[in-house]
Amino acid sequence: MKRKNKVVCLSLCIAFFSCFLCSCTGYTEIENMDILTSHFVYKNGDKIQLGGGIANVRSLSDSMADKPVSYISAQADSLYEASKKLALSADHKLFYGGIRALVIGNEYADSGVGEFLDYLNTLPDHRANVSVFTSSAPARDIVEYKAVNDFSGGFAAESIVSTLQSQNAMINCSLSKILEAKLQGVGFALPDIEIADGVMGVNGYSVFDGEKKIFHIDALSGAGLNYILSKKAREGYMAVVPDVGEFEVYCEMVKKDIDVFEGADGRLCTDISFVFDIVMSVPGDEYLTHEQTQQIKRNVSDIINKQINDILNIAKEQGCDFLELYKAYQTKKRARFYKLDWKKMISEMNISTNVSIDKVKNKALR
Repeated sequence: MKRKNKVVCLSLCIAFFSCFLCSCTGYTEIENMDILTSHFVYKNGDKIQLGGGIANVRSLSDSMADKPVSYISAQADSLYEASKKLALSADHKLFYGGIRALVIGNEYADSGVGEFLDYLNTLPDHRANVSVFTSSAPARDIVEYKAVNDFSGGFAAESIVSTLQSQNAMINCSLSKILEAKLQGVGFALPDIEIADGVMGVNGYSVFDGEKKIFHIDALSGAGLNYILSKKAREGYMAVVPDVGEFEVYCEMVKKDIDVFEGADGRLCTDISFVFDIVMSVPGDEYLTHEQTQQIKRNVSDIINKQINDILNIAKEQGCDFLELYKAYQTKKRARFYKLDWKKMISEMNISTNVSIDKVKNKALR
């Protein structure tokens, strides 16, 4: 079984890197490149640490399956010096087109990521759609993390987000989205990853105002973020019905309307309405009455409405549009947007939300 797993790993690696090389015009032969699968920037005391994971593709031996990536790191007083050291410490020319995850250490994020973004733009082969994360986990742990079905830590982080996105359970943030937010002068939110008990997972979101991280949103509060930023969203809640018991209820967002405009007093008005369907499975042979079902709908809509209002009020208190409200405003008054003090408009905005539950599926009425 172990031999079979190594063969499978080797085959996947060859297929993956063949794909990358075939897609590059004027590429250097693979034996003359060190291919990064992840790239990180951390703050280590007063030093800047830069590095990542290099794919071990030159030695086609069985040992490759046990150590698919090699950790590489360099640190210096400045990002520029660290990048020069990193390039010199590699055995071959570094290739950045294979990066699956960019990881920003939380301490570095607190001091501002502008220089790192500028540095990424100088790399000729960086991918604009690469996923970006923050983390407080040690850089080496992330780089060398090996999940059952993932090649390295970079692949694992990308897979986690991809899986949760396919379930409509979280948002992702690519490098291109960050660069767009920087251009527009607004905020953005990055998934924060952790490694707890040997398992990598999402630990909420890091919210940035411009280039600096300003606070952290836990995974529970992230539901409101998901509802506002995602085209589709799905979250689970626990319902308690007397004489029936406790059971899980899933809410699926089926419609969302966001209207952002200036009111008669000149203040920004954010008016958002949502429609959800409920999917639930009542335990055992129990049946719900119409009244019980209506009570669940009211309770769930109240919870969702609070989550959405909480995240909007955080944006208002911080004067930070990390919810992409500017996009809804620009659909009507794009030219005027650039004349406004958008931070001030967000900090003084009026908020109106409405959450309704439409269909209730997989339940029986009595």
